[in-house]
Amino acid sequence: MNLQPNGTLSPDNNTPGWLQVADEDANSKCPEFDPAEVSPTHSFYIKPIDSEKRPHFARDDSSLLVNDVVKVNFVAKDCERSKDKLVVYFTSLRGVRKTYEACCHVRLILKSLGVRVDERDVSMHSGFKEELRELMGEGFSGGGLPRVFIGRKYVGGAEEIRRMHEERQLEKLVEGCEMLGDEACETCGDIRFVPCETCSGSCKIYYEEYGFQRCPDCNENGLIRCPICCD
Repeated sequence: MNLQPNGTLSPDNNTPGWLQVADEDANSKCPEFDPAEVSPTHSFYIKPIDSEKRPHFARDDSSLLVNDVVKVNFVAKDCERSKDKLVVYFTSLRGVRKTYEACCHVRLILKSLGVRVDERDVSMHSGFKEELRELMGEGFSGGGLPRVFIGRKYVGGAEEIRRMHEERQLEKLVEGCEMLGDEACETCGDIRFVPCETCSGSCKIYYEEYGFQRCPDCNENGLIRCPICCD
């Protein structure tokens, strides 16, 4: 996608047609965060993190900043040893303009680094919302997107990413992360989701004995993670 002067993204040749149509028909009144329950038997259910292993973060974002060279070097070296991925939780909904534009800006910054970015759109898969709440710990209300992590280490939100990028600390921070090729995924166009082949995106399967039943393979939007670029 390309960033326009007004802060919106326009689809390019790499964006699948089904996503372009869905984006044009998006309801601008949709909430940024719509809580949803995921059944433990669902294929997209994410197992809760052990409370003893869960990282705890302060509620004040200022205490989460990677604001000095020592901390940046520490995280960068740890990332190099573990080869962690760069993960960003964001939303593609335009209901809150400021949040949408912040997500677009941060995604462009991260892509410019030349490393693999695992983009997790909370508006396309409710399981990502629960995963983010588990990572942030108690006191996290679900707002303040985007949120960036290296593996399970919290890096920051939009303001922190912009600041580190301007101070050239972000490049140092991701030196040990997996590098990314120049070409977009031919299957999903780097959207990370594709329509479910089992139910064709309808979320329902018809059985002669039971009638229509919920598809066990896709999420609430009839999508599955791209089998090519998502592991």
